[in-house]
Amino acid sequence: MPGLVATFSFKGWMALVWGMVLGPLGVLLRTVGLWRTGALPRWQVGLLAVSLLFVSFPDGAEIINLLAAFALAVALVPHGLSLITTSRPHRGHVVAARVV
Repeated sequence: MPGLVATFSFKGWMALVWGMVLGPLGVLLRTVGLWRTGALPRWQVGLLAVSLLFVSFPDGAEIINLLAAFALAVALVPHGLSLITTSRPHRGHVVAARVV
């Protein structure tokens, strides 16, 4: 009971519990942005969106969370590797202009 009281009173550092709610919402917003700009292929954006639904699956079925984390890696690692290995801008990337 003391743990539940501390969790739901949101006193002190327990306010960080909202990160469990706001984190997936931020990733969902990023997913919509990647889809609308065309920065990622549709299969990667779709896999990212579907895996996001299963990351916060309730306790007792950790295999689903593991598969969702693996799907997130499959969706995002190719894009990260292409950013590291190439020096030219990718399709959908905006290059900042220097204003003098």
